[in-house]
Amino acid sequence: GKYSGVDSLPGGIEPTFVPGRNILFLTVAANRAAAGGALNLVTGVCEEDFGGYPDCRREFIDSMETALSLGITGKSGHFKIHTPLMSLSKKQSVQLAMELPGCMEALAYSHTCYDGQVPPCGKCHACLLRARGFDEAGVPDPLIERCKELSGD
Repeated sequence: GKYSGVDSLPGGIEPTFVPGRNILFLTVAANRAAAGGALNLVTGVCEEDFGGYPDCRREFIDSMETALSLGITGKSGHFKIHTPLMSLSKKQSVQLAMELPGCMEALAYSHTCYDGQVPPCGKCHACLLRARGFDEAGVPDPLIERCKELSGD
């Protein structure tokens, strides 16, 4: 869906929600972790996205951690799924990115827009929340800046 701003985002499941998406990602990650002997998985889910994306909830992550551990090793507690952004606002996520070497540069090559547009559409759920985070942090979005450079603006 397209929205005029963050305040106009509807409640409930977003039309852009892909059922099973994070189930699939975490399952593949756990498979690769098991093959390599790793015990820790990291995902960027955030409760701020919870309203439209039920696979971003703490309850979901805890359930997946248990299911993956039981399904791969037969023992509960084998894998730990870390969610460093879970309780952060988008502003706080941007501030964290500013503290981590190379993170802002990497964000210039990240992709959020559910329309798949580059530059981003600026009107979908993900674009609006991302833009608000950078606005509230008082820093330009490196993806938008890179797109401006590429277009010569």
